[in-house]
Amino acid sequence: MGTDLATTPFTRRVIVGSELGLLAPQTQQGKKSTYVFRSWSDGGAASQTTTAPSTPTTYTATYGRG
Repeated sequence: MGTDLATTPFTRRVIVGSELGLLAPQTQQGKKSTYVFRSWSDGGAASQTTTAPSTPTTYTATYGRG
């Protein structure tokens, strides 16, 4: 698996059935608060490997106040 780092939001075309690595920072710093990673929209951990589905899919990382 190659590495392609990008700041969200971004779009990538991938081969159906290929492995995708998703990695979100554990924390994000806002102006007045620190936000802690909660989950990806697929319920996965901050660092995970998933298989590219056959339909367009959006992965969103969710954060909450620490």
